[in-house]
Amino acid sequence: HIRLTGDITPSYSCLSAETLTTIEREFAKRMIPVRPVFLMRDPIERVISSQRMKLRKLGQKDPSQEIEALRSLVNKLPKRVSIRSDYAQTLGALDEAFGHENCFISFYETLFTQKTYANLCKFLDINYQEPRWGQKINVSATDTLIPEDILEQLGLWQSPIYHAVKINYRMSILNQYGQHLQLGAETNKCHSPWLHDQDFKAHSLASSNCSTVSTERDVPSTAKVEIV
Repeated sequence: HIRLTGDITPSYSCLSAETLTTIEREFAKRMIPVRPVFLMRDPIERVISSQRMKLRKLGQKDPSQEIEALRSLVNKLPKRVSIRSDYAQTLGALDEAFGHENCFISFYETLFTQKTYANLCKFLDINYQEPRWGQKINVSATDTLIPEDILEQLGLWQSPIYHAVKINYRMSILNQYGQHLQLGAETNKCHSPWLHDQDFKAHSLASSNCSTVSTERDVPSTAKVEIV
């Protein structure tokens, strides 16, 4: 007897509300409930990590090559981010198809913590089992210091995403957890590793120290996100 099964791919974030509604409806016909899980990662960190993965596949691991590739990237940035990175579009589609209160919406940066993992288990209606927190998969550790001008240009490029997620995430997380989740000091504030109400223009990748499950890097706290 299969109690729970899942499928994961970043491509699902590109699906329209209509397609998601069809998926939910077809599973419902078969008496199978769908429980969407959507994890967002810091857009700047995601760009840097993606670029590093491409270099690693080419056997290029030198810090200078990483910086050169990032500088080349920011010199030819498209006007719009890819739909796969458009968190606002995904949040809107999920809300229209399922309602945010029926989705688990959180952040990659906090996934590997006891609190978030426990909330995920509760959402999926499965028993909590303590993970092996010290075991890391597909780690791409680096001590490359990313130049401030590159971080600033990436921040400006991604600023619409930060702004849109800040607005959408605040509402969705309140709908999902209600009064059971403490959002900072006040229940109407957004709580995330890379979204801050009080100082949103001066965005920092985890302030002065950036260390995640997949990357370990010292990053200057000067990546700017301008909101207009």
